[in-house]
Amino acid sequence: MDKRHIINLQGRDYVTYEGLLDEAHRQGLRTIRTQVLQLPGAANEQTAVVMAEIEFDDKTGKRTFTGIGDASPRNVSRGILPHLIRMAETRAKARALRDGTNIGMTAFEELLEADLPREAGDDRSQATGPATDVTNINVKAAAKASGTKLATKAQIEAVSREMKRTGLTPEQGRDYLREHFNKISRSELNATEIELFLAYLKGLPEAASA
Repeated sequence: MDKRHIINLQGRDYVTYEGLLDEAHRQGLRTIRTQVLQLPGAANEQTAVVMAEIEFDDKTGKRTFTGIGDASPRNVSRGILPHLIRMAETRAKARALRDGTNIGMTAFEELLEADLPREAGDDRSQATGPATDVTNINVKAAAKASGTKLATKAQIEAVSREMKRTGLTPEQGRDYLREHFNKISRSELNATEIELFLAYLKGLPEAASA
């Protein structure tokens, strides 16, 4: 797999959904089907559940794999709250694609706070309130690792393309930056922070057609 699809956080490697999809096409992916099993609502704490089924057809014959993904206000960032079903779908497809491509790494999009490796002195067992997504937990470590090197023009342009692809509005983007990086502009991000932001965007599904 192309190493650009691998994200290393606190010494552990995670694969992006984009990377899983790319590898699946290399291995003969033919079909991806999804089915909403549960719509988010008051009775289920706004939890969306989606099942994905993928089918391969190559020289070894047809192979089918399934995966289930969920998304709720407890395991996604604020900017994704209007897109719970789409995020649940992405997670379901990622899990099916991991099985289908025989990739053991956890997908970046699957991560919850409880899944993250801990640093010394980090006692999350005492934390209360909703869980947050992976980038919120790793911002300080990422910024420390990157030093003062700022985001490049190419990285900023890549963010613009991904925001357009996913339909994330400038307001939602700024909310995300404030929540995770305490910044309001992409140009203020350092090189590692913007890579985390890009990885997050690449894990989002495309905006629904009008």
